Amino acid sequence: MSITKSRGATTVRIHEASDGDAKVAASSHKPQALPRRFDTPARESIMSAMKPGVLLSVLTAVTLVFAHDGLPGQIHRSPMRAWASCGSGFGMLLGAGEISAGFQSGHHLFTARAAATGFGGFDIGTVVMGDCGVLYGVSTVDRYTNASASVGLSYVSGQLSDREVRTVGIPLEANFTVVPCAYVGIGASAFANLNSTQPFYGGVIFLRLGKLR
Repeated sequence: MSITKSRGATTVRIHEASDGDAKVAASSHKPQALPRRFDTPARESIMSAMKPGVLLSVLTAVTLVFAHDGLPGQIHRSPMRAWASCGSGFGMLLGAGEISAGFQSGHHLFTARAAATGFGGFDIGTVVMGDCGVLYGVSTVDRYTNASASVGLSYVSGQLSDREVRTVGIPLEANFTVVPCAYVGIGASAFANLNSTQPFYGGVIFLRLGKLR
């Protein structure tokens, strides 16, 4: 609707939009809805499982860089050491276990390990995951304590809900050991495995036996 008023030499035109025009204008300025991100519950569970593994991988990388030359005051030449260890603890929600054998020459550490953990939830069901692999890392050579970080390659297997899992992963491990005598050690280990199917992690308290000094 248009109304025209004349006042002297000045003409004022008032235009009132119709209801249809107003609706069209309002709809044209309506913000478009953002695309919804596609995240299934299982995908969210996998991403949440990867976060500790990524953190452990960063810590491992930092340890490998700074431990290569040893800490100040450490003995840089030490006899070769070899051991076997076994431990149990907790994983993502359920228990975890690990057995390993290691060989150390100076700061160089070679490890073969088998680790497993279990967890579950309403979205992914019961999950039992484990790996078996070899790792290379760097270790301190102090007489009464031992700290190390390792990374390697492993074969991963497990039961993910109603299907079996077979894949290859990247095992990570960091541990600290107290060596009260030359042949016995007690320590704690944190492990993880990064893979494309179901990453997992856990922590154990272990007993180590072998030539430790």
